[in-house]
Amino acid sequence: MKLKIVVLMIVILLIPGTLLIPTIVTAAVDTAQVVIAKETRFVDQVTATGTIESLEEAQLYLDTTVVPDQVYVEVGDYVTEGQVIADVDVNKSKAVIAQNPFNSLGETEIEIPDELSETLSVFGALSGLSEEELIQAFSAAQGGSKNAQITQTLEIPTQLTAPMSGVIGDLTLQTGMPTQAGTAAVTIVDNSKLALRAEVGESQIQEVSHGDRCYITGSGFSGKHYTGTVTRIFPTAKKSSTNLNTESTVEILIEIDQPDQYLMAGFTAKAQIATEIRENVLTVPYEAIGQDQDGKEYVFLYENGKAVQRYIETGEEMQSGVEVTAGLGLGDVVIQNNSSIRKNGQYVRIV
Repeated sequence: MKLKIVVLMIVILLIPGTLLIPTIVTAAVDTAQVVIAKETRFVDQVTATGTIESLEEAQLYLDTTVVPDQVYVEVGDYVTEGQVIADVDVNKSKAVIAQNPFNSLGETEIEIPDELSETLSVFGALSGLSEEELIQAFSAAQGGSKNAQITQTLEIPTQLTAPMSGVIGDLTLQTGMPTQAGTAAVTIVDNSKLALRAEVGESQIQEVSHGDRCYITGSGFSGKHYTGTVTRIFPTAKKSSTNLNTESTVEILIEIDQPDQYLMAGFTAKAQIATEIRENVLTVPYEAIGQDQDGKEYVFLYENGKAVQRYIETGEEMQSGVEVTAGLGLGDVVIQNNSSIRKNGQYVRIV
């Protein structure tokens, strides 16, 4: 009788679907990636754009009109101080001056007798003619003798020479063509001493200081970069003449370290100005930070297989992430994507 009972119980246990078979329930486990809270170098930057210019340049201004017989240089040529850049045809120059001395003599003065000067002043006031127009009329009344006297006594240079060593940046001289008095015949720039004259918006200029270091790039020297230092901040702001709704800008001067042959005056360039530099700044990625309903910021740490919520305080935002000023320590394991965690204490598997 006892044997039958035992057999019956075994059969019941083996019947499929009976409630006597135990069921194992497992907790949901999500996957996540982690990062290590690390220290980095924080650099706050202001961007400015402008034009490269030479810190040293010289211009040769003409005292008299000249007609070059031969011009030996072109824009872009390197010259040394005193080098002949053009020969002057003295006779042709005098002929041009004789035809129109008042446009050909620059600062040369025309002498007017004292007794006539007062008369001309009175006549000018009555006639409305300018002083120059009165002097021209007076000279014309001399029957050309004044012009002849001027051209005979005038010293016209036989050669024009470079006022300094450097590169020809601008040249107005042309062989056989008159170049008027008062004109800058040649402009020479020293490309070994260059600076970026750039503009900074009025809302950011207070962040820029003398001595700030800069990183300089430009399309004219693609693939290369230069460094420099802010050496001057101009005292006045200026408003755009084309768009009055834009903010005013302030010019700054950035002297460039060790310019080479690839960098030229006149190039457009952009500077990243390092306005603040701090070492050992603790950072985490942007996506690791969440906010609760009260606006408090937090991250999830990975501890013993779980996501553990930790409230933090943040500082500056930078390209590599967000500064954490409180709540985290160096080496803490932080879950990278905050939105992948559904709740505090959730089990996670690192992938």
